Amino acid sequence: MNCLSFYLIASIVSAHINATADLNENNPGLGLGCQLRPAFAVEAGFFEDSYSNTTVYGIGIVTTDIGPLEIGAFAGIARYPDADINIALPSFHDWIPVAGLQAGIGPVLLRLLPQDGVIADAVVTLQLRTIF
Repeated sequence: MNCLSFYLIASIVSAHINATADLNENNPGLGLGCQLRPAFAVEAGFFEDSYSNTTVYGIGIVTTDIGPLEIGAFAGIARYPDADINIALPSFHDWIPVAGLQAGIGPVLLRLLPQDGVIADAVVTLQLRTIF
């Protein structure tokens, strides 16, 4: 597996849409991405999740550019400690599926993760990335 480029991504904050609980929206974290093809990347990292625990994740990302706007979709897995208790999604030993949409301009990236509507309808995250 050869990377065309690498990028470092910093998770900053999130917003829980129609949240039914008091959730942490200060979500610092770091990730490392590998651009495998112009429209496909893999990424892994960690962040402080909505329950103030450290979550690790791995995702695959497909993107396309529309002028300066990069849009795409991602899917993968994340380890949420106590997922069986806190998250109304199928889980296996705290690992849950994650998927969503993303849009970015330059170093700024927004990700939208649809939720089940029990705890929130969706989560929007703000991240900053740099390519090296």
